[in-house]
Amino acid sequence: MQPEGVIPQSQPYAGSPQLGAGVDIKVKNQGVLFGTQTVVNGSYSSGSVPLNLYNNYVRWVWVYVQYLGANNENLSANTNPTWPDSKYSQSLGLMAPVFTILGIPVPNTNTIDVTLNFPPGAHTARILFCGLGSDINGGGWRQYFPADAYPDRIAPTDEVLFPSLTTGILTIGLTAFALAADFDIGAAWASINGPIAHNPFATQAALQAFLKTGASVLTGVEGVGLTVAAGTASYADIKGGNASNIWSSLLALGSVIPKVIFGPNSEQFWTDVALTIIGDETGAKIANAIPYIGELIAVIEALGDAATLAEVCAETIMSPWVIENEVTLTYPATITINHDPADSTFPKTATSWRLEAKVDGAVTLDPITGPINTGGKIQSDPLVVSVTAPFGGSQIQWSVVFSDSDGHQVGTGVSAQYTNNDPANPPSAVAITIQEILLPITASTVFKRADTTGYATAGYTWSNQITDTGTVLSKGIQQVTGTTVSTLAGVAGLVWEQGDRFYVRGVPVAQNSATLKLAAATNEGYARPPFLLFDAFVKPTDQGNHVLLEPDPTTPAYHVRKVTLDPSTGAPSWDPTVSYGTFLLPVSAAALHSSGRVVAIHTDSGRFGWLKPVATPLPVVAAYSAGHGTQVGLLSSPIALAVTNPGVVLVLEAGASQLAAFDLNGNPVPYFGVSGQGQYTLPLVSKGTYLDLAVDGAGQVYALYYTGDGAAPADYHVDVYTQAGAVLDTQSPGVNVPHLAIDYWRSIYAANYDPLADIASGAPHIDPALTVAEPSLSRFDPTDVSAREPARR
Repeated sequence: MQPEGVIPQSQPYAGSPQLGAGVDIKVKNQGVLFGTQTVVNGSYSSGSVPLNLYNNYVRWVWVYVQYLGANNENLSANTNPTWPDSKYSQSLGLMAPVFTILGIPVPNTNTIDVTLNFPPGAHTARILFCGLGSDINGGGWRQYFPADAYPDRIAPTDEVLFPSLTTGILTIGLTAFALAADFDIGAAWASINGPIAHNPFATQAALQAFLKTGASVLTGVEGVGLTVAAGTASYADIKGGNASNIWSSLLALGSVIPKVIFGPNSEQFWTDVALTIIGDETGAKIANAIPYIGELIAVIEALGDAATLAEVCAETIMSPWVIENEVTLTYPATITINHDPADSTFPKTATSWRLEAKVDGAVTLDPITGPINTGGKIQSDPLVVSVTAPFGGSQIQWSVVFSDSDGHQVGTGVSAQYTNNDPANPPSAVAITIQEILLPITASTVFKRADTTGYATAGYTWSNQITDTGTVLSKGIQQVTGTTVSTLAGVAGLVWEQGDRFYVRGVPVAQNSATLKLAAATNEGYARPPFLLFDAFVKPTDQGNHVLLEPDPTTPAYHVRKVTLDPSTGAPSWDPTVSYGTFLLPVSAAALHSSGRVVAIHTDSGRFGWLKPVATPLPVVAAYSAGHGTQVGLLSSPIALAVTNPGVVLVLEAGASQLAAFDLNGNPVPYFGVSGQGQYTLPLVSKGTYLDLAVDGAGQVYALYYTGDGAAPADYHVDVYTQAGAVLDTQSPGVNVPHLAIDYWRSIYAANYDPLADIASGAPHIDPALTVAEPSLSRFDPTDVSAREPARR
């Protein structure tokens, strides 16, 4: 349970808790805490928890409890309490100082047994050990009380009054007085401690009476010392307003003792204390010592009682007024976290996760944190976290947040609400499905190479430690002709030329083990480039609309083949004997719409073709429009195309350095610009050699190009336009690839100019199933660089 004003401290995930089934009892601080210790002394039964409490310091402590419910509500609050309860806490018991020998505490000799009785709706018992202290340690007592409780006081008066005064007047004051009067305090304590512990009501009455009637006989210094010991002093009462150094005020309590116990109007309790002292010492001896008390306190160097005084002095200064501990009822639970159904993996940019639980709306345990996508291996398998869950209250709900390396949230999720107060059926199995957060593209967005494929000793792998500096001038791969990606299937595809032959490869974008297993496609080694096109929103186990435009071996035609993706290796497969349609003209670039419609262009002729694959005895033949030219509806050296979700085909015209818009039937459409003022084409703002085109789920347009001769990686850029054609981002250099594909979450997938290499040696890896080098595959993630820049003064 997090007290008000305290920031939860995350706990790194350490694996499965070693707990049995059912409800267990958890103590937040199980060790010694400022001399106190809380030990479970039995098992949970019908809301009751037995405890054994220890006090190993030489000071009196009154133990209270606050039962906490929904939204941190203090269920123990009572506007009309009966002492020793307070308005804010219920009494558990009084603890005397630990037994000492020559001022040396004998640990674990002072305990009391108590029973916590959790009321309905309570999920946490906050235990408060209250006594004389300071604010040097402990974070302050106000975090456990309402903001208007005990205004301007240095301590929670009702909770600390009795134990603080008892420590101040009797433990500190009487010990100091004994040193000055030279009587045996040890013998006196044997007679005094018993009545205090067994009849605190009489002691309380005596303390209250002296506070009301005895203050008139005290000096100013003695009065401040008394109010400090009682916790009734305000910050203004203490010189300098510094409540963290109160020992100088408490020194005066030695001279208060004779006025308390030998005053003419003393309560019977104080008379009994005086008779105990005088029983062994003469009154004259004590009276003669009174004038020297202050002086003797300042030069105490003896053992025995002096050591006791030093012990309680040090412990009082170091201990907070309120020492807090918590007891919660717990049970083992398994939290299973699943990725967004609109993605095949957890967020690609995520590097960490944070899991929290709320009982009736209140955070009840420190957040649990852990890493994800370690080393660039993007996880798709469910994240399974074994936790110790808090029991109690009415309902529990779990939430999880995924963050990137800069701390930005990239995914969140919450569970259903579960009944949390049935000990026979605690909610030990919880499921959460997250929702990814789509990063907006702005003028400060830069696409950074995040992961690249390589080959390790045991197989293929994704890694964030691989760099790639390949350009159009590189000679490692003869030519890359295309890249595609399916967001839901979790597979990226690439087509390349090596040794004057063309090859096809599918690569899973997720990696849940040390390595990836890749496999060859149905056919390899084409004389002309095939075109691999993935449906973005088809799950791995579905047939979907994936297609391959396979070149006919004897004519310029291309046959449309239905493609199936292996859910493990990502390998594409198809039946080469079945054609679902034919493009009779040569194809320079192609694209796939989610409806299944395939569109293609031919650069030299400027022709635009389309068809809908259908299984018929005679394959359907593509229809064509457009042609070479600069008028609306004609194309000037088209080299790439992409299709928006609504079905608008955008064509990249290298000859005119512009985009042209068509519908799925090859008709030009006034797509660009504001509504009612649409333009058929959009001039590209950057000068350079354009390479490829892609669109995301929101219709934003990504144009890939290089400047100069493309010899340096920094020459390669991606410009992003809005759906209407306004410029969003022109500040993303370093995307040194020949083609690109965009997934739904705006990550770029692209085959590189350089071959996939052995990570250890750097030499190109040759798959025996291919017998040629293959390009490595990289993923570029959008990053907001403005969030990383330091603030400027």
